[in-house]
Amino acid sequence: MDVSKDNSIVMKRHIGVTGEGQKKEEQLPSGNDEPKQVENGDVRNDGDGESQTWFGLLPTKTRNEVPLIFREPHINTGFRQPYQPWYYYLLSVFQIHNESVNVLTHLIACLLMFQKVQKFTEAGYDLIGDPYMWPLIAGFIAGFLLYGCSSFAHCFQSKSEYYHYFCFMVDYSAIGVYGFGCALLHFHYSADEEFYYAAKSFFIPVATFMGFFTCFGNMHGKLTYTRPYPFTRKLWQIGSVAAMYAWLILPIVHRFFDCRFYQDERHCDRSINAHLRQVFFFLTSGIFYASDIPQKFFPGCFDIVGHSHQIFHVFIALCSLSKLDAIFLDIQDNYQYIIKRPQPTFLSSFSSLIIIISLEIAWVLYNKQKIMKKAAKEV
Repeated sequence: MDVSKDNSIVMKRHIGVTGEGQKKEEQLPSGNDEPKQVENGDVRNDGDGESQTWFGLLPTKTRNEVPLIFREPHINTGFRQPYQPWYYYLLSVFQIHNESVNVLTHLIACLLMFQKVQKFTEAGYDLIGDPYMWPLIAGFIAGFLLYGCSSFAHCFQSKSEYYHYFCFMVDYSAIGVYGFGCALLHFHYSADEEFYYAAKSFFIPVATFMGFFTCFGNMHGKLTYTRPYPFTRKLWQIGSVAAMYAWLILPIVHRFFDCRFYQDERHCDRSINAHLRQVFFFLTSGIFYASDIPQKFFPGCFDIVGHSHQIFHVFIALCSLSKLDAIFLDIQDNYQYIIKRPQPTFLSSFSSLIIIISLEIAWVLYNKQKIMKKAAKEV
């Protein structure tokens, strides 16, 4: 990153808004009080004499005391201070602020996914030695990336304007990878024989494209629009995710229709209810993501716990866990049919995952200059 450019951004920053709503420009101290220079040109603000909290963390701010880019609709308090050292944001995991629940929910989801891995191994499935389990490993990798990158983004996005955008580009990339991972799991373990053989030549390649399109749609919405965001921005993000989900859930939809409308008992097995739960949790999460409910009706009441993005996080985690429970039952009930299919290779199990991760990394790097220009406009 160009340090000289970033320094110019820092020199133009506004560090707050007065009670009358007027911006107050940062006064650079002189002499011994000169601010410390840290990574990528960020100026460390040691709190201007403010009392520090546990671990030496600075107290949180109100929405009028942080730049516009960090504010969230109907959230009035609990904002961490920008332009601090990296350790400040890492240690803020132990501080109460309006991102605490967002970070912790998906860290907990990571731990619960490890528990699901243990469930498969305790049931006797050889995840390493059995090639038929390799797509399952790829699906778990995608899940860990989603929740790890989400926690990373919410933990560090307040550091500066540039890192706000960069962190969420990483988050959006992981969303695309996760969508692909879900498609991979559904196709290999939840699809019936009819769907599997009819779609085996195109389902995974299309899922790879849709995963990248999910990343593209979310990034486009973030980089094209500025706060206060228009609903068009959410249409880009929700639309791309919905298109991905509509594709990855097709094997389940096919089974459900065969079970409910054609009374085919082969498709009415134990996993169908767990799959229906994951669909319910996903749709519910989308409602909370799009609606800003409940804080929209009670501004300031759900700043720390209970606002819509936190509820969205919880339902997405429940969706993932229900999906893994359903996959476990699918493998238990249909393993004798799964092993009659062509044996997965390392290439067929992991190549598309590697491709989509590589494409998304390249897309983030391609947009780096655009991210820097957008961040410069926010100061």
